[in-house]
Amino acid sequence: MRAFEIWPKLSKELNHEILETACLHEKQLYRHTVRDLSEAMRKRMPAVLELPRAARHELFQPLLGWSKFDVLGHNLVINWLRVAGEPMMVAFLDAVEVRHDGRGCTENFPATVAAAKLATACQLLYEKFPAEKVTLYLQLFPNISGVTWNLEQHLKV
Repeated sequence: MRAFEIWPKLSKELNHEILETACLHEKQLYRHTVRDLSEAMRKRMPAVLELPRAARHELFQPLLGWSKFDVLGHNLVINWLRVAGEPMMVAFLDAVEVRHDGRGCTENFPATVAAAKLATACQLLYEKFPAEKVTLYLQLFPNISGVTWNLEQHLKV
């Protein structure tokens, strides 16, 4: 699934968390986000920046559902995963027995994973982490990893 397809379905809380993570931890990405989305709203960037962040982020959510903002939305989620999703990524890769750097990142994904192992890994994630965050991670996993492991059947949407 592409990022622009996921953004409109996110809760307002997770939308805010992802954008707030960029605001606090990746200033340049956040600055580009505000600039691009301000232009899409046909508003001046300083006017948008005057809004409280929660209100600003609520305005941004439907725009991140536009296909032209797919890369931007993807980068925002990747940044959020890097900052806040590390325990979830580590747990998943450990459960499917993929070697990683200890922070949930790797470039060496096997082409396939045993169905039982994948089912157990997904179930473990849903038990340990908020369902919406797990679903977001698993929906974007094929785009992140470049592999297709038939994760759709394990999603709790």
